[in-house]
Amino acid sequence: MGLDITAYAVAPQAEGVAAQPGMKIHYWRKHHEFAAWLSALGVSRGGTAWEEPAQSIVLTSADLDRLEAVVAKGELRDWYGRDDDRRESDLAFIGKAREAIAAGFIVDIVASW
Repeated sequence: MGLDITAYAVAPQAEGVAAQPGMKIHYWRKHHEFAAWLSALGVSRGGTAWEEPAQSIVLTSADLDRLEAVVAKGELRDWYGRDDDRRESDLAFIGKAREAIAAGFIVDIVASW
């Protein structure tokens, strides 16, 4: 078992309407640094650190700007030495997430382990 992180584009729902499952737009396996960044983002919003499986967070355009800056600086180093692959993957996600937000979707990230 290990860390799996999946990003979904979710259509916004009217109040009182059950949420529909989102469309998967990206997937990461064992990207611990990204999970820590997401957890810190949640804490900065008044939540608690991610200590339980199946945590989630919604990302905004401003969050994507901050994430892009962190990725560009190389601050999400990979424990397994796959930094170049991670950077490309993270930047690809940011592009897809920006497109989803521009199309009116909500970007929801779910981490499980």
